[in-house]
Amino acid sequence: MAFYEQNTEEQKSTSGVEYTAKCPTCGFPLTVDEGENIIVCPQCENKYKPSELSRASVAIANTPTSESFSKASLAMSIDTPESGLVYLENFFENYAWDSYKQITTIGIEEIDMMVEKNKIKNGANSSAWILDFQSKSIPLAKKFEGLNDLEEKMASVYDSVDNTNALEFFDTYTLIVRSLLDNKDAILKQLTMDIDYANKFGADTVTCNEMLIQLNELKSKCEKLSMPEKLDDVQSIVTAKEKINNEIAKKLAVKGINASATYFEALNIFQSPARDKSHSLQLFESIKGFSDSADYVSRLNKFFNYDYDLFSFVGKHYVFRKDEAAVFNVDDTKNKKKRKPEDYEEEDVNISSFSLFEVIDGVPAENPLFSGLTQLLTCYSNKLFYIYKNKEIRCFDVITYEEKIIDEGKNGMYNTINGVDNFFFANDGKAFFMRKIIPLKLSSGCVSKVKEFFLKLFRKQKVDPHKNNYSILYVDMTNSTAKTLVDEMIDITDYYGDNLFYFTADSDPDSEAVHFMDCNVITGNKKELLDDKCDVHNVINGKVVYSVWTPNDLNKDLYVYDLASGKNTLIEKNIYYFYKIIKDRIYYTVGNKDFCPLFSNNTEGTDRLEIMQNVADIITVRGGWLYIVKGYGKNKILIKISTDGKQRILICDKFKEVVEFTDLYIYYLDNNSTLHVVRNDGLDDRIIATQMKREDVIVSYDSIFYLRKEDITPEKYAYSLYKMDLSGHNSRKLIFNVDSFKNYDKDSLYLVREENVRFEITTPTTLKENITDYQNYDVTRYFKFNKKDEKVELVLSLGLPKTDTYEFKSGCLRKTVEAKSTFREVPNKSLFKHHNVAAAGSTYQSQMDKVIAAREAEKAAKEEKKLQKQKKKNKNK
Repeated sequence: MAFYEQNTEEQKSTSGVEYTAKCPTCGFPLTVDEGENIIVCPQCENKYKPSELSRASVAIANTPTSESFSKASLAMSIDTPESGLVYLENFFENYAWDSYKQITTIGIEEIDMMVEKNKIKNGANSSAWILDFQSKSIPLAKKFEGLNDLEEKMASVYDSVDNTNALEFFDTYTLIVRSLLDNKDAILKQLTMDIDYANKFGADTVTCNEMLIQLNELKSKCEKLSMPEKLDDVQSIVTAKEKINNEIAKKLAVKGINASATYFEALNIFQSPARDKSHSLQLFESIKGFSDSADYVSRLNKFFNYDYDLFSFVGKHYVFRKDEAAVFNVDDTKNKKKRKPEDYEEEDVNISSFSLFEVIDGVPAENPLFSGLTQLLTCYSNKLFYIYKNKEIRCFDVITYEEKIIDEGKNGMYNTINGVDNFFFANDGKAFFMRKIIPLKLSSGCVSKVKEFFLKLFRKQKVDPHKNNYSILYVDMTNSTAKTLVDEMIDITDYYGDNLFYFTADSDPDSEAVHFMDCNVITGNKKELLDDKCDVHNVINGKVVYSVWTPNDLNKDLYVYDLASGKNTLIEKNIYYFYKIIKDRIYYTVGNKDFCPLFSNNTEGTDRLEIMQNVADIITVRGGWLYIVKGYGKNKILIKISTDGKQRILICDKFKEVVEFTDLYIYYLDNNSTLHVVRNDGLDDRIIATQMKREDVIVSYDSIFYLRKEDITPEKYAYSLYKMDLSGHNSRKLIFNVDSFKNYDKDSLYLVREENVRFEITTPTTLKENITDYQNYDVTRYFKFNKKDEKVELVLSLGLPKTDTYEFKSGCLRKTVEAKSTFREVPNKSLFKHHNVAAAGSTYQSQMDKVIAAREAEKAAKEEKKLQKQKKKNKNK
């Protein structure tokens, strides 16, 4: 088992002494490190030297004061509760309830002031208590109306693929629910008191009964009120999903597709272990958006790897191992005359290949499914696409075990687009591969020169890496076919919809010009968009957002190109960083690292708005809010601002990094690597665990899983897997001694444990005799953990002893018989024992007394025996 040694040496900071001080301008708490030159306040953005921020520094902060209401004096002039009721009726009739429903405050200040005055002055009048009841019950009822309105708005904009718009209303919804939950008990108590006092001071029975009916209705709504932790907890969203399902089913029915029947057919194939899952994937894709078909499409296209040791897809597990003959020449795969190494670029000579082994009963199979893999590309359900010895694209079906050559790659080698990790492939079965064209080499001899001449008729000599050295291959993964989409190009920049954007060099070999091109993957039509090298950021609504480095590699200008009209629009000169397009507005920063204000503009460049000064980083956009980091070092803060910059909410200070966002909560690490959970309105900030790393936390659909360091002895420690609710409560320890873990999907995750295991190894010496030996091995075990039932399944063990085969002669004919060595795991002795220590005076004391008495008696007997022996010896003398 992997228990780690503690590092007992204290790590001394290389920086200066740290202490906390307040910003002299705004009072914001700052962490001061005397080793730093400048401290920047993230709130007011003023800069100070550490010497200016002493421990005794006092803030000159402006304390917030409540705004005075223009009508307060008028309302306060009302002397009688009867006049107050008339005023209240008129006031509520004309009040801006739509705005009131969107804010978290419960109650209206000027009305509350007037009512309190009447209660003090006319407390013996039943109308004063009726007035108080109406002033509180009506606004409370309006808040519930507002929640219903927000639920309807969430449902109206909900999208099963992108729920960003619904999250905007969800944020407001949760803020109001929180305010109601915090205040409901006090309000209901006051309303009950109002009815009692109104009845006590002579209110008629009808009025009291009407007030009681209103109170019971509000109580019922308050009892049903609960804080939703995710969007799916809102009933209107559940209803919206059902509505979307019905609408999609109707549209599919027009095309002759029975959505429900197709869904269950696809699900049946998916759940059957022996059937071809690619047909299931095609069925789910044909009804994508219906029910949770999009989730199944994602799961069927999921290729999961754990540190490149364990691979999983379509419910099976695999391992890759390097081939014994791992270095070969690119022409080894063809029975042709080998070229000399100097005919190839250096990177193309030595190529490592791998074999794929299926994991059976927790160990890799003896025989590989296939060999010669030089680059893993992707999977389409149970079809695995890979590059074979850098020369061919092949497809292997892990269910039928059929292998098919998709493209032979004649006179060329393969590279993926931007590498394996960023490989472009869409869920509808489209994939794109870059093929490297082998450059022609000058050679001697008449035959070679004639051959080279004919080759040059079709393709120019390629030697410059900035020229058209690549082609683009388009693979239809559904049908396992391939075709060349672009013959010659430099690089691919991006793929959006049916448009593939790429760069190609000028046809003039002496020109350094670069052309930005667009190819429609359906029609194959190509057109030039720009004749300059650029970085494409996004394509939305037929417009390409890109930037051009000018006049040097330190500045770039931001542009928008309209694909339909061909119009090119300059948005901003000398931008620092492009962020995102949000609702047809472009967000970007200007300046440099030390001065980095955030701006937004429309795609025409005519509505430039400054959002915020000095933005260190933009983490994400959720629900119409930008989550922004301000400040540097140990004084970073996380704030969220509306897309127009007018609303700003401080989420947390002493911020280090975000671990995860959910619909309601944000999980982050502070400067001390302490894990926090905070609501997305900045409230309820709580510590979950200490000494954490980002990779040690997984926020799942409805739970948090994390690894926590635990001391075993003063010298040794291990990690354990814990689970808690999304809110950070109800923490439970699940598994002891887990080295690392990785999320797989919403239902499961994988765990790794490294153990030092003792094995009994039996080796045959003859057919009838064996020798047994005991050895320790470092074994790595992979487990699959089910999040729902919390069951653990052993998936793979690596590092086990190898089984060797031995040959022996047997019988009169001396026939050769094989025998294999075997091994079995022997439990190690417990490294650590737990001792129960009895408290003084407990029942264990009598047992301990008996043990001590027996030891004393044994000791006395030995002494007596020794004494008698000595006496006998003396007597003989």
